[in-house]
Amino acid sequence: MPTRRSALLAVWALWMCAAIGALAVFGGVVAPLDVLTTLAPALILAPPLLLFVARPLRTPFTVRAALACISVGAGLWLAAPDLAGAWPQGEAAPAKPGQATLKVVTLNVWDEGVNRQKEIEFLHNAQADVIILQEARAGFISRLGALADLYPTRVTCSEYPYCGVVILAKAPGRLLPGGARIDALEQPSRPYPAFTWRYAAVELAAPSSGGTIVVPIYAVHMKRGRIVGASARQLPVLAERLRGAKDHAIVAGDFNTTPWSNALRDFDGRVGVRRITHLLPTWPTPSRFGPLTPALIAIDHLYIGQAWRVVRVERGPDVGSDHYPVIAWLAATKTN
Repeated sequence: MPTRRSALLAVWALWMCAAIGALAVFGGVVAPLDVLTTLAPALILAPPLLLFVARPLRTPFTVRAALACISVGAGLWLAAPDLAGAWPQGEAAPAKPGQATLKVVTLNVWDEGVNRQKEIEFLHNAQADVIILQEARAGFISRLGALADLYPTRVTCSEYPYCGVVILAKAPGRLLPGGARIDALEQPSRPYPAFTWRYAAVELAAPSSGGTIVVPIYAVHMKRGRIVGASARQLPVLAERLRGAKDHAIVAGDFNTTPWSNALRDFDGRVGVRRITHLLPTWPTPSRFGPLTPALIAIDHLYIGQAWRVVRVERGPDVGSDHYPVIAWLAATKTN
């Protein structure tokens, strides 16, 4: 049974939830507030429990209920686009005979990972057509020789310090102009800039029954959101880079931004590709914090052009990184 002390703490937490929710809604106007949108799931789930714990208090229930409504309402408003995107749309069906298909895997391999062999084995057994990696520094790249026969196309931006973005593909490909780089939005004050994002792009020639399909692949790794305003500054630059992306384009990577952030919602509205990762938390993993660690935050995303149909998209297993992989099976609805 809740005690009076726990009830007082619960009321204090309700006030905090309501305040955070109210401020988070304005994250689209005041960029530093957007970091609060990460808490959207907690704003929805915590108030009912807090109301229960606060029962022993004799203060008016209407005040506590109003605080809970503000918190839950703000959380639902922030999460609404992702909830709508996750609603079944009847498109998940097997590819038709002769229809071009593509299996895509994106994974942040974690530069502090301790089980590189497990990651390599997963990538080998995945039998994907395209693999997009982040935080693949020199030590990890040195192990990619084990995948060379499966994925003859390999694009990295290893000439840029701290980049770590890699694209592996079975189909032959060529680097797009400006397709491997690390962009700094501020002059560096440390060994690497305070605002950076890593980027690689390759154009693949994927075979199909109707001829070869040209598939532009864009791999990205955005700066961690703990830098206040980072997402709001990086994503518009990426949106400009993707302007005019072709119908067969695929964009994937670690965005370090949750789907209920105002920055990502704005990005989704700007680009000509659509996000297919909804309600798919990918961080952290048991490999990072222990066996009982739940996946709480959705920061790894995958976007597709209008010429693709989703067959299936899912979160992969814990492979030794602090991120789960995202795996998508796609079918082409038209040729180039």
